[in-house]
Amino acid sequence: MKRNLGNGNKDLRDYRIIQAAFAINRDDGYCVRCYWMGKLKQYEHVHHVFGRGTEVGDVREQYISLLCLCFECHNLYRPIRTIGKEKHQAQINMLAWANKTPVNSRFTNPESLRSDD
Repeated sequence: MKRNLGNGNKDLRDYRIIQAAFAINRDDGYCVRCYWMGKLKQYEHVHHVFGRGTEVGDVREQYISLLCLCFECHNLYRPIRTIGKEKHQAQINMLAWANKTPVNSRFTNPESLRSDD
């Protein structure tokens, strides 16, 4: 369920923190681009591949749209509007890979933990 919370809303900030924690867990605290290239480097930024959302529940704010990146890789990939289609497609491919095959083999999709009582 989406709720429009406006800018600076505590609920949206809290939601972002939770979703970022899921992405960090999924990526095991590593830069996904570096990992993809065979290097182990700690993440420094949680990158919004499709830009930031403005509502709790917006897919752009969910962990499935976030990538952990080191400083260098983050600067390479932002902002979306200026990087061009090829680099943005590379981000989308990397995101699909990260969600399908998490760096952290112990990662459990938070949706699978829900109980629909």
